[in-house]
Amino acid sequence: MLLGSLAAHFAHMDRFLFFLSAVTASFAWFYGLGYGSRILDPIFRKPIVWRILDVVVGGTMWIIGINPIRYGLAGGK
Repeated sequence: MLLGSLAAHFAHMDRFLFFLSAVTASFAWFYGLGYGSRILDPIFRKPIVWRILDVVVGGTMWIIGINPIRYGLAGGK
């Protein structure tokens, strides 16, 4: 639904190019995840690496959660 609503703003040929770009990006993303996991497997066998990843993900979630509050309190500026 999201991609369809975004593509609705384009002319006919641009929609097709948008579709091809979305499919290509999706394929590259999942292909990269699959093969990237094989490459990173030796690194992620260490518990400290998982702790670092957890801290990075947690910090990112805090930033994503705080920004709407911060900008909402600032009057949308």
